Parts: sequence; structure tokens; C-alpha cells
Amino acid sequence: MKHETGSTTRSAVAAPGGEAAGAVDGGAESAGGAPGDVSTAGGEAEPARLEIRSPLGGEALIDRLSKMSKRGKLAGFERRPAEGGFRVLAFGGVYDYELVGRVSGEGSGSVVRFEMRVLKKMPIAAVVILVLTVFPGLPLTDSMLSTYFDWYRIETWWWYLPLVALMIPMMWKQYRASASAARVDGAEVIGKMAREVEGAVHGA
Repeated sequence: MKHETGSTTRSAVAAPGGEAAGAVDGGAESAGGAPGDVSTAGGEAEPARLEIRSPLGGEALIDRLSKMSKRGKLAGFERRPAEGGFRVLAFGGVYDYELVGRVSGEGSGSVVRFEMRVLKKMPIAAVVILVLTVFPGLPLTDSMLSTYFDWYRIETWWWYLPLVALMIPMMWKQYRASASAARVDGAEVIGKMAREVEGAVHGA
């Protein structure tokens, strides 16, 4: 399931006189992007450094996001009372992340601060596959080659383990690429939520 994204992630609040104010300030704007862009000098926002400030109270804000998810606009939304807020999904391709939002009061409104966590299912599956590739993968491969090829007298581990070792940097590269994609997606999701709750995104 993929949510909608725009070419840039923006949100705005009404300024006195009806003029829209830029939604992103602080670190996110000063990093070099245009006003309203959720970006950094490296071209990629860090969701954990962003926050949403909204005129809505905490419960009203979470209710608004719940309704947004029911319209199919916010993937993976769950209320998380024990963590003081909610969680949504940030898609990273192979390894997806959850974006945990903690809501606290600020004046008559509220502020949402975020934490990103990788969903554990796929990393655990990758480790299990790697372990099974070594055992029982190694003895099974050795047994099969020895059974079907009479001439095979090589110690299988000489070439098998180096091949397995080559998988590790490739898996790590894949993990880092997913983390980068999830950060981009997470920043866009934060922008969408800010618009929904009549708020603004601020960079830490």
C-alpha cells in the first residue's frame, strides 16, 4: 500500500489577515531548502528532527489523524496510548519503518515529536536466511556435490563461505538504502499529517 505524496512536502497555517505562513521553520528551513520544503542540505529530511505544532488539542489531533487513515490517506495508523500518541508507516522498500508520534500539550494546542523504528520482521528474516545458508546449507551442498560428482574432492567450505561472506555487504547496502527511502517517505508523511491537523512542521 503506497500513500499519496507531492513533489514537495508542505503544510501551512493561516497567518493574521488570511495570509498563509510557511509551514517549515527552524533547522529544516535554515538547512538550505526553500521555505515550506521538508528537506535538509543533504537533500533528505530526518523525521526524528521534525515536529508538528498544531492548534488542536492532543485527543482532537489524534482523532483527526484516525479519520485521515480511514480515508486511506495514512498507512498503518495505530493509536499508541502507552507511548503517548500514535504510529504510522514509512515505506523503505525492503525494510519498512514505523514512525512513532508522541503528542504533548503546548499552550492551547499540541506538539508532535517523532521517532523512527525499523519493523523487525524483515531484518530478522534476513538474519535467519543468512544463518541457514551456512548451516545446514554448507553440509547439504557438500553432500550433494560429493554424491552427484565422483570427481568432486574439494573442501566445499573453501569457496562456499567466501560466497556467503559476499552477501553481507550487499545486505547492509540494501538496509541502508531502505533506511534512506524511509526517511524521505517519513518526512512526506509528516507534512501530510501537519496539513490535516492545521499545523506546521518545524525542524529541530
